[in-house]
Amino acid sequence: MSHLDRLLTELTRSSALPDVPESVEVIQTHASVVFLTPTHVYKLKKPLDLGFLDYSTLDKREHCCREEVRLNRRLAPDVYLGVEPVTEGPSGLQVGGDGPPLEWVVHMRRLDDSHTLRSRLSEGSLPSEVIDAVGARVAQFHASAESGPASFASFDVVAETARDNVRTLRELDTHPELVDRLEQATERELAQHASTIAARAHRAIAIHGDLRLEHVYWRPERAAPDDLVIIDCIEFSDALRFAEPVADIAFLSMDLRAYGAWDLAARLETAWTEASGDVEGAALFPFYVAYRSAVRAKVAALTAAESEVPEPARAAARARLLRHLLLALQTLETHGPTLVAVGGLPGTGKSTVARVAANVLHAEVVRSDVVRKELVGLRPEGSAAAAPDQGLYTPEHTARTYEEVLRRARTALTEGGSVVVDATWSKAALRASLQALAVELGVPFRFLVCELPEHLLKERIASRKGDASDADFGIYLHAKARWEPVADATDVVHIDTSPSADEVGRAVKEALVSRP
Repeated sequence: MSHLDRLLTELTRSSALPDVPESVEVIQTHASVVFLTPTHVYKLKKPLDLGFLDYSTLDKREHCCREEVRLNRRLAPDVYLGVEPVTEGPSGLQVGGDGPPLEWVVHMRRLDDSHTLRSRLSEGSLPSEVIDAVGARVAQFHASAESGPASFASFDVVAETARDNVRTLRELDTHPELVDRLEQATERELAQHASTIAARAHRAIAIHGDLRLEHVYWRPERAAPDDLVIIDCIEFSDALRFAEPVADIAFLSMDLRAYGAWDLAARLETAWTEASGDVEGAALFPFYVAYRSAVRAKVAALTAAESEVPEPARAAARARLLRHLLLALQTLETHGPTLVAVGGLPGTGKSTVARVAANVLHAEVVRSDVVRKELVGLRPEGSAAAAPDQGLYTPEHTARTYEEVLRRARTALTEGGSVVVDATWSKAALRASLQALAVELGVPFRFLVCELPEHLLKERIASRKGDASDADFGIYLHAKARWEPVADATDVVHIDTSPSADEVGRAVKEALVSRP
């Protein structure tokens, strides 16, 4: 039995751990083994050398364990309890004891995973004020962090790491057109900010290095600042541990975007900038957010290319790869991929608003009134007027129409374009499918709800000619009776279409351009 196999076998015994738990759960990563009890965590490092980390000897593993505790106590002082030896006990291996150390483990207090920002975000229970506090806390942490060698944040090093992402993605021959765009956008950013990056090299500090949503815990039952705990920083590589502060907070901003919280990402950046006073550094957010996303894309591409990885895991990696490529492009490009839905009752001016939105975003428009007819071979201007739920307006054909609208939207987005989907979107489930598509593909989403007083709406419907819509006022009343109210959310903007065309156009532009 190998040394690692023996550790895996014997440290799962309750009697081998100091807290003598009722149960022990084991989780393995590529570099560590974690033993979880109901209240404690024991983490050992695998005896290996991966190039970017070296745990190949017992001395090196002890050193990295002690560094992990020292560095993580900066942001989680009561979580990292210390470093314990693994020794030979009366019944086999045990954590603690007086014998010669055979291995070393990091001893931590176990936290409740439901308190992570990732869990709270998925549950819809993450107040924006918490993001403000996180931004301020990280800025405070950066202000007191140990300084590092300027060489780790030099322009040449930063540019090379960004270009390496592109090279790896190109070598793996994945989404070549998107990778070409990423390369062009990256080079534009590097050229634009070369002098700023170079001048800020002296700002290199010992960053956290792995600021992701699952590493930040919010415990509202505690008073500030003890309500926020941030764990699991990088300890194994100076090249990854020392960097410019914006590169650190940009990781968390990128992660918020990857889970669809684009507004919270912008709020985090604002909170960090205000707390740090680093307005110069804030200009580098797009570059570093895109860089962090490109790293995730590269890792996903490498996983997807490994034949020994099971196909379901490779498929998930391919989805992550596309999501992070699109996210990076959206961050860097003026008109990066974006999903906008224009909805509302018949006659409220959806198509006009959709055209304005498409012009603002340089986007394709997918209109349900057109798709509905194309599915049966009719021209858009051809009449398909029918009573409610009859003809082309049966529930079955309507469902087919929305499926096709979503399919076309997906195609446009995966090719790196923006798309405006113009339909009633009267059902909450359909709106949820739009949000899910945006999160899946890593693009921002806006739902523009068109509204118009009924007396004006009646006049507009009566005067409409040569339009793809077949709705009359009776159809409007039928749709109104079935309309499911739109819940207030950061991605919802109500557009009053009763003013002049210029005023409506300004409102649409404000809804899209002034928001993340």
